[in-house]
Amino acid sequence: MNEKSKEELLKTGIEFYNSGAPENPYCEEFTKALSIFKNLSSENDLKEEIYNFRWHIYYLRKEFDKALNDLDSAININSENRMAFYNRGFVCLRIGKTKEALDDFHSATSLAKKTDDEDLIDAIEHHLNDIKLKNEEIEEWFKKNYPIHS
Repeated sequence: MNEKSKEELLKTGIEFYNSGAPENPYCEEFTKALSIFKNLSSENDLKEEIYNFRWHIYYLRKEFDKALNDLDSAININSENRMAFYNRGFVCLRIGKTKEALDDFHSATSLAKKTDDEDLIDAIEHHLNDIKLKNEEIEEWFKKNYPIHS
């Protein structure tokens, strides 16, 4: 496949992705985007970009292992990909892997600081506050339901 046709196909896949409906992850647009991304997935120069779109469709479809695999692959290609670390942390948080989520948020924050990406830092702080609130709620529940006797 020549460079121009690869780029045009990728652009079409991204257009389908952007027109997909997150509330309907099996919509025709996402299905077409996945098909295009699958056809392009052997193109080494496009893999990172494909993974950065495809993981989200898998996430919306609750195919968390596939989403994590794509994010792992994106990070293996580019260990400075702050969004891949952030998104992997987000998926880990969603599936209850809090420690892994915290590790990825830490990596994403470090990389975001290098590029002055304040929006990403704010998003990560939001997730960290959610984790803190959940931990406080759990702690309160235990104190209420299982008080320590002296």
